[in-house]
This record gives sequence, structure tokens and C-alpha cells, in this order.
Amino acid sequence: MPMRKPAIWALALLCLTGFDSTQPATPDQIDAAFQRPPVSSRVEKLSRGAGNVVLGWLELPTALQREWSPRDPATGIVRGIVLGLAKGVARMGVGVYETVTFWLPLPRGFRPILPPPGYFRKASARATVNAPA
Repeated sequence: MPMRKPAIWALALLCLTGFDSTQPATPDQIDAAFQRPPVSSRVEKLSRGAGNVVLGWLELPTALQREWSPRDPATGIVRGIVLGLAKGVARMGVGVYETVTFWLPLPRGFRPILPPPGYFRKASARATVNAPA
């Protein structure tokens, strides 16, 4: 009998807090629930910045593949090189900025400057984004 009381109290507390298992938790809700210290955001910013610096060059082959496929090869190669170099330089520049400034206090509601690179997305997400209209 003594084991049932904590379970009943836990269930009652769960019901009173408005727990909704049908909706996934947002990152802000997770941070609030676990009261994540701000250092974790700084570490994420540092690792994201370092990753952008190290892997920013991958924008070039990604853009080449993306632009070469739907077009004739000559136009696709030129367009892919120009877009890939521009995106790669931008990604590496943002990576340097995030790596150097990771220790600064983050403003409320801080979001990454650039979205995750296309080569980190799942194959199913790429198929829906690149599907012909």
C-alpha cells in the first residue's frame, strides 16, 4: 500500500500541470522544465560555429549537385560554383563569428543565424523540399 501513494500523487501532479502527450515539447518548454543553464546554449553556439568553419566548404559540392541536376551541365556547373562559393564563405564567416563570440551573453530568444546545412537534413525532408511542383 505505501508504494501507491507516491504514484497517485505523481499522477495528480501530472494532471494539474497540464501535461499533454499529444503535442511534442518545444525547445523552450524543455529548457524551462529542466532549467538548462545558459552555458549549454553557449556550448551549442561554439560547436555550431566550429562546425560551420570546418564544414562550410561542403556547400560547394552540395550546390554543384543541386544546380547541375535540373539544368544543362554547363549552366549548372557555373551556377553551382558561384552559389556554392557564396554560401560556403557565408557559412564559414558566420562560423568564425559564432566561434569567437560564443562566450558573450545570449539575448533572449536567440536563434542560430543560419539554418542547418542541407547535407544534415534527413533524406525524406530533402525529397519533400526538392520535389517537383
